[in-house]
Amino acid sequence: MSMKEYKARNGKIYLRFNNGPERCPICGKSDWCVLSEDQTVAYCMRTPIAGQEPTSFGYRHPLTDEARHFTNVVSEEIESLPEAPAHQLHAVYSLVIKAFCLTVKDYERMAAERGLTKQQMLLRGYTSSTQAGKQGVSYETNEDGEIISIKTIWEDLFEANGLARDAWKGVPGFYEKYGAPIFETKPGVLIPCRNGYGQIVGMQVRVHDKDRTISVEVMEGCEKYRVVCHKEDLGIAYTVYGRSGDINKALRSGYCPEGEVVEIVDLGLVFKAKMGAKYIHLSSRNRVNGTKATPKVHFAFSDEILSQARFDKDGKGLTNLVELVDKKAVVITEGLLKGDIIASYNKDRKAFYQMEPGLILSVPGVSVWKKATNVAVGCHFESAFVAYDQDYVTNNYVKDYAKNMLLGLKKGKVEPYFMKWNVGKGLDDFILSDNANKSVRFVNCKNIK
Repeated sequence: MSMKEYKARNGKIYLRFNNGPERCPICGKSDWCVLSEDQTVAYCMRTPIAGQEPTSFGYRHPLTDEARHFTNVVSEEIESLPEAPAHQLHAVYSLVIKAFCLTVKDYERMAAERGLTKQQMLLRGYTSSTQAGKQGVSYETNEDGEIISIKTIWEDLFEANGLARDAWKGVPGFYEKYGAPIFETKPGVLIPCRNGYGQIVGMQVRVHDKDRTISVEVMEGCEKYRVVCHKEDLGIAYTVYGRSGDINKALRSGYCPEGEVVEIVDLGLVFKAKMGAKYIHLSSRNRVNGTKATPKVHFAFSDEILSQARFDKDGKGLTNLVELVDKKAVVITEGLLKGDIIASYNKDRKAFYQMEPGLILSVPGVSVWKKATNVAVGCHFESAFVAYDQDYVTNNYVKDYAKNMLLGLKKGKVEPYFMKWNVGKGLDDFILSDNANKSVRFVNCKNIK
């Protein structure tokens, strides 16, 4: 079997060792490792480099010209399975939540940083993806120590709860490895995305800071040096290594501010580091029998309404929660957790909003404005309050999409308002602030053009 070429989420092409005659030039094994498209770098999962944090593909090993000899490559674009129906997604994700649970550390961090109580987190189904070890992976190997099959808890768990053993198929986050279902994501807290019946139809990961990817842009000195970064309590720690001689010897190390240019004059090195996304969609795109995530609107109901959600044994929703919501007003914001925080806010709720919204519509990104607009119009809300982050003032990207949403609401006969506040970037930051001088305005945009 030949090596296979596939496209990663970032659009780059990689060559994967596929249990054929070709071997990783670093560890000598025929699986798990990958090469860069031009075969200048091997990403080995088994052979660490001192001081280097592994990428999702493994440890980065620059290759010599002699090592670049793999020519039997087959192009492969791994096709995602079609997404499962809502009841199946809900049933499977509910079992993931029960299997993993929310760790004490994650609960304490979320309570301190985002103001939610334990009861609210349990109601909304938050769970720790760091508990993925609970899926009980066991391996069967041959005489050479190579993996031939694996076993996880999922198939037996699904069957014990009245689901098909392959209920994981079509559920983003699950894929197949050595014939068994695997659930995989970044370490962090899983935030459910719910539909109008309260069913969990997707998940977003609030990645722990220390596990967020860090991209490094080397503006000068790239041909002589490589810079490796990782997150520590004091900030982004960097280490500089040479590309010749002892490539594992650290030449310089220190801390650098995120996004700011760092210049090491005597080395002729200029670079900057940037933290990766804090929130990512749970997806298993480009995995065998995996499923890509699709952007959805999150229905963040108030605690009172969400607690009335009911489901049958197959995960089908029994109560349309939208019908329980007062149609006078809906709030639209960006971010699943942000929507939950706003929906769970109970202190002086009516006085704050000057109305009583039982529903917050949360989009996964400002570009998904049209889906939220269609929900607000389709549910016949009288008015909608758009609460995008206050960086719209300097971010034309946010400003343009907010305007599109306001125009769409107006066209759909929903009176549009835009919310402005003076403390914090997001409305959740405003709500959680103790600033005595904070204030919010509701700008009527019915005359927007």
